[in-house]
Amino acid sequence: MKKLIQVCLLSICMIWASVELTQAQDKPYKEGSVWFVDFISINTGMGDPYVMNLKDNWKKMMDAAVEEGYAKSYKILWGQKSHPKDWNMILMVEVENYAMLDGLDDKMRALGKTLIGNEDQFMKGNKERGEMRILYGSRTMQEIMIE
Repeated sequence: MKKLIQVCLLSICMIWASVELTQAQDKPYKEGSVWFVDFISINTGMGDPYVMNLKDNWKKMMDAAVEEGYAKSYKILWGQKSHPKDWNMILMVEVENYAMLDGLDDKMRALGKTLIGNEDQFMKGNKERGEMRILYGSRTMQEIMIE
């Protein structure tokens, strides 16, 4: 009886595994790059100063991250708010896949020390940006290509 139960359980596991494998192969899309997306509301009158701050700090970091192979690309989208408590800028950073996230924080911190300076200088830049904008949220999302 015990042997019969083991055989039945093994059979159920094998059927379940084959169904899962079949379903995984039947996805109507391919997985692509992973994107870090920040939703920003730039304070009134701070558009140009905020973009200058991005140029002096964020862009410098992103260019170096792309050059080092830590990121594939980055983009900034800037538009109109649909209401006063809405975001009007999106900062996007693309990496190859989720595996690229392993150790990425340490790599970016080291890059920041080289490009921006010590932790105090880094925090000063964060504070300056914080006075010019509101961060409404961040997301990590994966691009898909529909087949």
